[in-house]
Amino acid sequence: MRDPELWIAGTAGMAAAAGAAVSWLWARSERMRVQAGAARRADLLQSEARNLQKRLARSESDLEAAREEISRLSVSLARTDEQRRAETEKQEFLIRADSQLRETFAALSSRILEGQRESLVRTAAVRMDGLMREVRGDWEQRKSEFSRLVSPLADQLSRLEDQVNEMERRREGAYEGLSGRLEQMNLACDALRGSAARLTEALKSPTARGRWGEIQLRRIAELSGMQAHISFSEQAAASTGERPDMLVHLPENGVLPVDAKLPMDAYLEAAETGDDRRRQEALARHAAAVRGRIRDLGRKEYWRAFAASPDFVILFIPNDACLGAAFEQAPDLLEYAMERRVMPATPVTLLALLKTVAYGWRQRDMADSARQIAEQGKELFDRLRKFADHFADLHLHLDRAVGSYNRAAGSFERRLMPSARRFYETGLSPSPVNAPLPVERRPAGAMGLNGVTDNDGLTHNLAHTKEP
Repeated sequence: MRDPELWIAGTAGMAAAAGAAVSWLWARSERMRVQAGAARRADLLQSEARNLQKRLARSESDLEAAREEISRLSVSLARTDEQRRAETEKQEFLIRADSQLRETFAALSSRILEGQRESLVRTAAVRMDGLMREVRGDWEQRKSEFSRLVSPLADQLSRLEDQVNEMERRREGAYEGLSGRLEQMNLACDALRGSAARLTEALKSPTARGRWGEIQLRRIAELSGMQAHISFSEQAAASTGERPDMLVHLPENGVLPVDAKLPMDAYLEAAETGDDRRRQEALARHAAAVRGRIRDLGRKEYWRAFAASPDFVILFIPNDACLGAAFEQAPDLLEYAMERRVMPATPVTLLALLKTVAYGWRQRDMADSARQIAEQGKELFDRLRKFADHFADLHLHLDRAVGSYNRAAGSFERRLMPSARRFYETGLSPSPVNAPLPVERRPAGAMGLNGVTDNDGLTHNLAHTKEP
C-alpha cells in the first residue's frame, strides 16, 4: 500500500520536474524568439533610421537649393520690376511726344495748306493740261502699236476658226463612216448568226461532225509545228483493220493514236433548248454518250495494234465546253476513262501534248545533227592526222636535204673557193664566184638574220650574196 503511494508520489514528482523543464525550455525558446524578433525589428528600425537620415540630408540639400533659387528669382524679379517701370515711363514719354508731334504737324499742315492752296491749284491745272496732251499723243501711238499686235492674233483666230470648221466637217464625215461601219457590223453579225445556225445544223449530221473534228485535229497538229506524213499521218490502218483519225509519230518509231469521233447530238440539243429540265436531261444523255464512246474506244485496244505505241489512246473532243459539260454531269468520267486507257483531250490540252511531241522531235533532230557533226569531225580529224603524217615525212626529207645542202656548201667552201679566189685575184676573171651560203636551222618561229624560220625549224635565206 505504501509502495504504490511512493510510486505515485515519485511519478508525480518526475512529472512536475518534466513539466518544469518543458516550461523552462518553452519560456527560453519564447524568450529567444522574442529576442530574435526584437533584434530584427531593431535592425529594421536602424535601417529605416538610416534611410530617414539620408532622405533628411537630401531634403536639406533640396531645401538649400530651393532657397538659393528663391533668392535668385527674387533678384531677377526686382530687376524685372525696374525694367517694367522704365518701359512704362518710356511708353508714357512716347505717347506724350506723339501727341505733341501730332498737334505740331496739324498746325504746320494747316498753315502750309492755306499758303499753298492757290499755287497747288494752278500747278495742278497746268499739270493736268500737259498730262491730257501726253495722254492723247500716247493713245494714238499705243493705238497703232495695239493694232500691230492684234492683227497677227486676228489672223491666228481666223485660221483657228477655219481649222475648227474643218475638224467639224471631218467629225461629221467620221460619224457617217462610223454609222456605215456599224451597219456593216450589224450585217456581219446577222451573217455570223446565220453561219452559226448553219454550222449547228451541219454538226447535227454525224458525217459533217466527224469531218469537222478531223479538220480541227489537223489544224491543231499543224499549229504545234508538226508536218503531215512526217510527224503525223491521217486515217492510217492498223493491223486489226481499225483506222484512227490520226497517228502521231513519236521518236524511236513510236506512234500515238488519236480518235476524233464523238457524239454531240445531246449536247447540241441542250444548247438549243430553253427549258432547264430538258437541258439537264440532254446533258445527262450527253455524259452517257461520252462514257459509251470511251468504252468503245477502249475496247479497240490501239496500243496492241501498233508496235511501239503507248498503252493509251487520245480521244479528241473539239470543244472544251462539250467535255466540261460531260465532267459536270459525271464527275467520275475521267477516272472511268483512265481505267480504260483513254485520255480525253480538248484543243488546248492536245495542242500542249503535240507541242511536247514536236519538242521531242526537235531534240531528236538536234541529236542526229550532233551525231553527224561528230562523225564528220572524226573523219576530218582522221584526214588531218594523215595530212600531218605527210607533213612529218616532208619535214624529215627537208631536214635531210638541208643537211646534204649544208655539207655540199661546206665542201665547196673548203675545197673550191680558195682556188677560185686566188684565180680571181690574178685578174683573169671579170667577176668573182659566189659561194653558196648554208641554210641555218633555228627554233620554230624564230627570226634569223638573213631569213625567216618556219615552224619546221628551217631558215629560208632572204639575202643575196654580196660582192667581195
